[in-house]
Amino acid sequence: MALDTVIKDKMNLKKIGNKELSEKSGVPLRTINNIVRGITQNPTLDTMSAIAKTLDCILDDFSDAPKEKNKDDYCLTPETVDLAREICDNSELRILLDAARTINPEDLKLISQIVKRMKSEDALK
Repeated sequence: MALDTVIKDKMNLKKIGNKELSEKSGVPLRTINNIVRGITQNPTLDTMSAIAKTLDCILDDFSDAPKEKNKDDYCLTPETVDLAREICDNSELRILLDAARTINPEDLKLISQIVKRMKSEDALK
């Protein structure tokens, strides 16, 4: 995927525009505009580092190189992106997502087991 497309996708996920990305990253707006339009295809490492930091990602996220799959990686599909947006947009659901970011793995596993048990009980009714 082209660099401009990757950056636009990440900006959409963060719900920020070119101007806000420029302000938060310290990268000039003209540079951001040129990257997003595909005019600048090989920005400097400093520029990309600032953009990556602002978009909460790593430089590898902008690379076309094949990534080694890790069994612990989440499968990012359009459906999971939509689901994540739905959760973030709903304050009652968002609290679960926010809590899951800071909870230790053992507690998260326990919560997962409880939810699975609750779902199986609902299926029996």
